Amino acid sequence: MISPRRIASNRRNAQQSTGPRTREGKDRSARNARRHGLATDISFDPDFGPQAEALACAIAGPRRTDPWVMQAARLVALDELDLMRIRQIRSGLLAKLVQALDTAGEAAEPHSMDLVRTALRAGLRGQKDIIGFVRVQQQAHAIARMSAILMELLAIERYERRAMSRRKRILRKLETLRE
Repeated sequence: MISPRRIASNRRNAQQSTGPRTREGKDRSARNARRHGLATDISFDPDFGPQAEALACAIAGPRRTDPWVMQAARLVALDELDLMRIRQIRSGLLAKLVQALDTAGEAAEPHSMDLVRTALRAGLRGQKDIIGFVRVQQQAHAIARMSAILMELLAIERYERRAMSRRKRILRKLETLRE
């Protein structure tokens, strides 16, 4: 049995975590799932229809005439294609991360002369101070870029877990239908 003290604590915590309150925050939160396009149901994508049907027939095997088995096989096929799509996006993000790591020491972004001008405007006059400022700013820019990529990778992980969980659940049901 849960103590009254614990119940009161849970209620206080729930009051603090109610999500975004402003219209801006709610709109931003509503767009989170659309960033990668992974929130959309893959069954509505006409490009994946023939692939899903072929994969479903392979999964159903000789029981493809059974409508229940075939429906479960279609769901498994859609989840498998969804996982492939998620992993392809993750692969692209990992390639971006590797590229960001490779270029982290280069003076490509932001441009060194712009940073020198900023340092001069800030009152830095010594050569060592200006060079130090430029390096710190470039590193901060590279770290921010890598951090953004890592955050995207974390978001994609949630979609992958969801698809794997759905696939696993349906495969269990499919196994019971085969028996």
